[in-house]
Amino acid sequence: MRRRAIRITAASVVLLVIGFVAFYWFSLKAVTRSHVSRVSADLRSIGVALENYRAENGCYPPCTLDPQKSANAFAHGEGIFAIPTFRIRDESYQGLALTTPVAYLTSYFPDIYSTVKGSAPGYYTNKAGDVEGWVLFSAGPDIDYDFDWRDFDPTDPNPANRIRAKYGYDPSNGPLSNGDILLLKQ
Repeated sequence: MRRRAIRITAASVVLLVIGFVAFYWFSLKAVTRSHVSRVSADLRSIGVALENYRAENGCYPPCTLDPQKSANAFAHGEGIFAIPTFRIRDESYQGLALTTPVAYLTSYFPDIYSTVKGSAPGYYTNKAGDVEGWVLFSAGPDIDYDFDWRDFDPTDPNPANRIRAKYGYDPSNGPLSNGDILLLKQ
């Protein structure tokens, strides 16, 4: 009788541990889905602002790799930004592009997946002849940038599928799988 009680107790403990692991896994998936949805919505909002800016100014706002001239100049934390983002100031361009003097956005959305608090999502624009395009990107749930912005070519007939297949986050690979959250316009 005593051995049976030990077996029942051990089985209960095993089931309890499996239950906790399952609860943690499904909670992680739900939180990740929620964060990915938020970042995707933020990128779409910025994309609309970019198109409104272009309709009024005839071009997309400039991008830069220099963190002191970018929207990330106001980010809190340390780290070298090796990703391009919105240029907000330099000798030839004074202005916050999408936020002032005309407010296409009220502020730049912080990238919740960035390791530097308050930093803006990645933004790169490229013009090749008469073809102009842009790409917005976030590090994604794995919290590292997989996307190589130099791989974006607006003259490519269909860059979105190629770039998403190579760099895009796919939730079916698990909540913390590699890949960035991307939005492209060519």
